[in-house]
Amino acid sequence: MRIPVEQLAKRDVIGAVKTLFEQGRITEIVDDEDRLRAIASDYVSNSKRTLVISPANQERVAINSMIHQQLQSQGVISHADHETTILVDRQDMTGAERKFALAYVPQEDVIRYNKGSKAFGINKGDYGRVLNTNHSENELTVQLHDGRQVTYNPKRLSGVSVYKEATRQFAVGDRIQFRAPFEQAKVKNTELGTIINIAQGEFTVVLSGDRVITLNPERFPHLDHGYAVTSYSSQGKTMDRVLVNAETTETDLLVNQRMAYVAVSRARLDARIYTDSAADLGGALVRRKDKTMALEALRQVRGGASNNNGNDLTDHGTHKNKPASISGGEGDEACSIARLKGCAILAACNAAAAQKRLGEFEKTKHLYNFEIEGEQWSLVRIDRQQRTKERQIDYSKRAISAYRIRLYGALNNPLKLRGLRDYKENAANAKTQIRELRPQIEDLHSIRQAVTSCIQQQRGALKTDLQNKTKTAQQLNNTLELKLGFDGKIHNEAVTPEFSEKELDRLEANARILRDPRLLQTVYQFFERHYGMTPQGIQTIKARAGETLEFAKACLADVNDGLRTFSENREFVPVLFKGTNGEEQTATISELNKPAVGRNIFARILDNSASTLERVKNALNQRSKDLLQERTTIKSFVDAASDIANHYQPALTANVRADIAVLNQPVDSHDVKDITQPRQTNADEHLKQMRQTIDKISLQNGAVNGTGIQAGVAEAESAASESLAALI
Repeated sequence: MRIPVEQLAKRDVIGAVKTLFEQGRITEIVDDEDRLRAIASDYVSNSKRTLVISPANQERVAINSMIHQQLQSQGVISHADHETTILVDRQDMTGAERKFALAYVPQEDVIRYNKGSKAFGINKGDYGRVLNTNHSENELTVQLHDGRQVTYNPKRLSGVSVYKEATRQFAVGDRIQFRAPFEQAKVKNTELGTIINIAQGEFTVVLSGDRVITLNPERFPHLDHGYAVTSYSSQGKTMDRVLVNAETTETDLLVNQRMAYVAVSRARLDARIYTDSAADLGGALVRRKDKTMALEALRQVRGGASNNNGNDLTDHGTHKNKPASISGGEGDEACSIARLKGCAILAACNAAAAQKRLGEFEKTKHLYNFEIEGEQWSLVRIDRQQRTKERQIDYSKRAISAYRIRLYGALNNPLKLRGLRDYKENAANAKTQIRELRPQIEDLHSIRQAVTSCIQQQRGALKTDLQNKTKTAQQLNNTLELKLGFDGKIHNEAVTPEFSEKELDRLEANARILRDPRLLQTVYQFFERHYGMTPQGIQTIKARAGETLEFAKACLADVNDGLRTFSENREFVPVLFKGTNGEEQTATISELNKPAVGRNIFARILDNSASTLERVKNALNQRSKDLLQERTTIKSFVDAASDIANHYQPALTANVRADIAVLNQPVDSHDVKDITQPRQTNADEHLKQMRQTIDKISLQNGAVNGTGIQAGVAEAESAASESLAALI
């Protein structure tokens, strides 16, 4: 036994299962009833210092009953049964639920008060049966052992245990387990003993160390058969032989790595595992019900990833817009500064646009599709499929539970077993479905890791793009400051920025990305300088203005359609939010409103899905605000684009008429300059505004490198967008 125990201690569960299988210590019996009877027979064949471990209480009770009957049939224990009422812990009830009257079942639940209450005349250790519940007032009415009835708010009496009554058949020779501390005789919880005498309603029990005690089960009803115990209550016990019931379709709360180690390590000489599926045993036992499961999952999955959203992550102008090396005499200095200023302004716009792309990506990354093993996957699709499969598993478990409840209730009545054929068949089909679904969920976990890795790569590319553009803008800004500082004359003249045609194209594209009306107006002023206010120049500018207006109108139509679709289908819109565990998840209100299978109403009320629903609603509210803000911004952009387009229509007509009237007479350059010359500001003001903008983006870029990537994204976008037009 040393080798598999050491492997389990090192969390090499698959290796331990392989070792146990090679040693002949794993037995596969698919049928539940046959498997439990085989465990009982194995125990009876060599009961000395043998312990059965079964994680679920239902199976534990059934195995105990089978062993009790087989021991009686072989004459090992007395044939005289003594029916005894015991208390069974309500394991479906949490500590939080005990504070609400809605959670209690009248006439069934029995409360043990672990603390006394002078106000209600309740002593420590008293018992009370629930008679009535008042949900509106949140009050319980209980009958105490002395016959008194007390009504109180369960929130005012903490420290209670809640039980249900059950019956057991005990006989002399039975091994029993104490299910609660028996303080009167200093017996610990889960301690084992053997009944050596039953007389006048009292049990005489011999404990370890040949210690003998006597108890009255009516006064201390926390007893049960001790042949089979749960893995939790087996801790601290060591036996020569251990028989383990490992049902692979059982929840990972019960069948997991810890259960495997605790169960197998109880054995000194031999451990045997009975399972419904030897092939699935390793997968069931390897599960770890703790936070390290996620940490040890696949972190970096490399592979091809494509973004169907069409975002271009290439470098827009980071290196193309470096200031040209302008040589010459002193007369070229003003031209050099004008070009340098134009490059610096474009670099600042590029950085602002990169900041906006990063912010938009963070808001919509859960909708991005990536190709994983030839198939398109997004976080939304992964989470939706996982919820669907988990719900199917819940339905299957419900079918299995329905069969087991009827099976264990009919073990003592063979006639009732004949009506279980359909339940048995449904349970078998349900087990098959669970075995098929669990690997699919594991595959989804791997796919999610791959998609997360792709998102990180995409984010990294956007961050690098932003860092490069911010660095370029800072370098150009510093160079401009130096050049302006060398010559006070040029410093005072406030040289107007100059742009190439490609740079103006990029500047207009940035204005579209930022949806910035002021920047757009300024760009078209520079178009006038570049193309001139001749009929041909105005025609070119007018065509560009018309294209920009159509683009702006299309953006407004898109956001209006988005708002309408969002409002009409709000409960079906998937959003990204942080769960109670701090991890990012996606969900819709419709998915969260579906009730969990087989759960009572009160459990649903107290479930943390309520807080999850609030998080989803908050995310939807934020999405609604973002759409409304986007529409407001685009409306202003449309108005600006419309004003610009309308401005050049009469200007073109006027210029054509002037050409016809004066033939080849040139237009007064002074008049044109008064109309079209961009507003100029002092160079110091340009530099100051530029420095503030670049520094702002740089600071936000620093925030991007930290863990809170979305912190300050919107603020940085706003600061950059509002100041760029004024900067120019």
